[in-house]
Order: sequence, then structure tokens, then C-alpha cells
Amino acid sequence: MICSKCGHVFENEQGSITECPVCGAALAPSWNEKTGDTSARTESAATGESSPEIGTESGHSGAPAPGGKASGDLTWKQVKESQAFQQGAEISKQYGGFFLNALLHPLASSKKIDRAHFLNGIITMVIIAILLPLVLYIPSLRSAFPDAFGAGYLRPFILVVLAFAVAVFATYGIMRLGKVSADPRNITAKLGTLLVPSTAALLISVIFQIIGLGIGLSGLFLFITVLSFFVAITLLIHQEMSQSTSALDPLYSSLIVNVLFGYILYRIVLVSISYMLGGFFSL
Repeated sequence: MICSKCGHVFENEQGSITECPVCGAALAPSWNEKTGDTSARTESAATGESSPEIGTESGHSGAPAPGGKASGDLTWKQVKESQAFQQGAEISKQYGGFFLNALLHPLASSKKIDRAHFLNGIITMVIIAILLPLVLYIPSLRSAFPDAFGAGYLRPFILVVLAFAVAVFATYGIMRLGKVSADPRNITAKLGTLLVPSTAALLISVIFQIIGLGIGLSGLFLFITVLSFFVAITLLIHQEMSQSTSALDPLYSSLIVNVLFGYILYRIVLVSISYMLGGFFSL
């Protein structure tokens, strides 16, 4: 069972728990309970049985009704009732509750998060990877000679994804050296939680770029975003290694990870400037 408000995951096989043990929110029925009739309709359609939602006349198996659509065409109602749509909507709802809770209380939320929220952490990092290159790419679109999509956007996107992968696995390695129990999925979930304020600041920066309020406000929120990246990594390592008996202090551990992460961000900026200036820099 997953709480739709705070995203906490816990066992509730018998349905005896009616409130979230973390935030106290009332629990809605599970996704399977909501969509069990949908599965039945899907199975009925797969076996060729008639259904009132399919535009066919009785006595004409598989033939479309006069003026109706072919059975292979999906109506919007059928799309909404499909398993993929329902699952996507449920994930979006869960992530929305997770995002709001982490935005209001990032540090407190990260202490409660475990590897069950791995997907939420991945979603947060992917959103940042989509938005960060966009801030640098939008000004190019307004110029007389816009950058190529692959060089101006796709390459920085890949570098952002690589930067977060390096941050997660460097943190994992540092924690293992410090003899601290670590799990990359748990690290990803916690780091993704601490990066939620960064995501909000980055979204504001993109909006300012799109509506054309000038580079000043957009640049300010971009600076806040990048600064909060390093703050999030530092807080994560200090939080996880505070009880470590390793000779390597958590401060130096966070410094090592931040240097690796910062170098890749530097490469992203260098790539963007290089293409903006027509390849002046040699990469």
C-alpha cells in the first residue's frame, strides 16, 4: 500500500490499516480494487465476447455497427480505463503527494524515505535532467542561428543524467569505505527527496525563460538550483555517515562527491557555451 499524500510504502494485505502511519491521511482503496472491473472488461474483449462499450450490433460478431468505429479503434473512455493509463495516473498521484511533502519538509522527509521510493527519486532526477538543458537551450532558439537539438539539448541532458549517476554511486562508494550500510536504491530515493526544492527552483527558471522576463530572474533561480544540488549531496552524506567510525570525515566525503558532480556540471556549461560561440572551446 502506498499513501497518496506522502508516498509512504507499507504492508496492508488484510486491509486492516485505514490511515497512513506516517502522515495520518485516510487511505484510499488499492489500485487493483479500483480497476478490477476494468481487467474483466479487458479479458472479455480479448476472448471476443460482446460488450456494451464496443460499437457492434448483436448477431454481427466483430463487425462494426453502421456509422460506428472499427473494434480496433480506442475511444477516450477505453483509453482512460486501460491498465497503462490507470497505472500512470496512480504513479502521478503518488508522486504528486511525495513532491509536495518533500517540498515542504525536504530534510525531515528524506529521513523517512527508503528504497521503496526509488522510483520517486528517479522521476525527480529525470525532471531535472529535462529542465536544466532547457534553460540553456531556450535562448539559442530565439537567436538567428539556433543550436542543433542534439548538440544544444540532448548532449547536456545525457551529461546531467551521468552527473546524478556519478553522485549516487560515488556516495555509495564513500559510504562503503566508511563501513556504513548502503543501498544505491536507498541513496537515490533520499537524494531525489532532497532535490525536490531544486526541481521547483529550476521549473521557475524555465518559466521565466519561456515568458521572456529576462535573463536576470531566470539566472537567479538557476543559481539557486545549482547551489541546492551541492547542498543536497552534502546533507545526504552527513545524514548517512554521521555515525561512521571511518577515518574519512563526512565533510571530506561530501567534498569528494561534490567535486566529481561539479566537474560534470562544469562540462555541461562548457558544452553550452561552446555551441553558443560556434565551437570556440575545444572539448
